[in-house]
Parts: sequence; structure tokens; C-alpha cells
Amino acid sequence: MTNNVELIEKEYKELLDAALSNPGVADVMAFFSQQQPVLNAHNNLMASISIPAQIAMSTGTLIHKQN
Repeated sequence: MTNNVELIEKEYKELLDAALSNPGVADVMAFFSQQQPVLNAHNNLMASISIPAQIAMSTGTLIHKQN
């Protein structure tokens, strides 16, 4: 099992090194690292909205009732 993990890690590092040597990949990674705070804020906002909405839907509290 350890040999498999080591082999996978080695192949992963080789692929990562190959990808990072491509200027386009490096540029995209640099862009996303600059945008990470915005992406994190968006993810947090979506999670804060979607989780309560999912709970409400699963419990039926969002069903429109006519009075």
C-alpha cells in the first residue's frame, strides 16, 4: 500500500511540475490565487444561503400556502 501511495505522489508531482512549466497554466494559477479571497467570499455566501434553503425545502417550510 505504501508503494502505491508513493508512486501516486511521485506521478502527481511530475504532472504538477509539467503543468507549472507551461506558462499558460502558471498564469491561470497566478490569476486564481489573486482572486482567491473573492472566490472564498462567494463560496461562503452561497453556502450561507443554500444550506438554510435546503433545510427549509426538506422540511416543507417553503411550501406556499394560500390562506
